[in-house]
Amino acid sequence: MMGLGPVRFERSGDLKIVGLQKSYTAESRNQIPQLWQQFAPSIGQIPGQQGMVAYGVCLHAKPDCSFDYLAGVGVEKNANVADEQASVELPDRRYVVFEHTEHVSKLPEAIETIWSKWIPESGLNVSTDAPCFERYTEEYDPEAGQGGTEIWIPLVE
Repeated sequence: MMGLGPVRFERSGDLKIVGLQKSYTAESRNQIPQLWQQFAPSIGQIPGQQGMVAYGVCLHAKPDCSFDYLAGVGVEKNANVADEQASVELPDRRYVVFEHTEHVSKLPEAIETIWSKWIPESGLNVSTDAPCFERYTEEYDPEAGQGGTEIWIPLVE
């Protein structure tokens, strides 16, 4: 699939992610980069932050394509959350993981391809109730908008 590298399967481990959260629709999702611009200066400054990996978590997806999106970082389980921040705890589970090899602006197209083509053809039982997320590893270059980007889709266990 264009822009998607090899697929692998992984367990996430328990994750607590803290950051900024907003609600979006299919029409407004192109505004997610502004949320990242607002959150980015906080990366490395969040109390209890673990490493420099960042997450874009899609929560509460509805049939009308509206959803909540949290731009955040992983923190220690007992880390305090500031009033202006949101947090989500994701329990350990199994995911199918896609490496995204193109510019970050192509993520919506890659996600659409995964959900409309790859998943139906794979025969895998994916969870539509659990959050899916983007994972930006230390190799991600925010200036270039490329490298170290993964899309994690939860599987039914």
